[in-house]
Amino acid sequence: MATPRENLKKFLQENIDFEDYDNKENTIQHVFDQCMEEYGHEFRRLGKSSSIVSEWLRGLPNCVSLPFYTHEITDLIYALGYEPNGRDAHEMDRIYWAELGIIICEESQVKA
Repeated sequence: MATPRENLKKFLQENIDFEDYDNKENTIQHVFDQCMEEYGHEFRRLGKSSSIVSEWLRGLPNCVSLPFYTHEITDLIYALGYEPNGRDAHEMDRIYWAELGIIICEESQVKA
């Protein structure tokens, strides 16, 4: 049985779309590379961190289609197996973005 994070990683992989980009495959590594192209100044300023990737994702980059509204995020994250454990919707929203940043950094072998 897959873990919630593995389910979220699969969801992320299924929603990557580099069709409008030159020579990029639909991989998590290319999502990280795109983040570096668009938001690399933050990595140079603050150091490599999954929180920077999470922040970049909140800007809704064109290369990946993700839910953005809190109610959509909470519905998705519960469906993927995350347990609320008394957390409210806004905390689950924060966990969602943080987990995505961690997944992308782990896949790209960047220390989160």
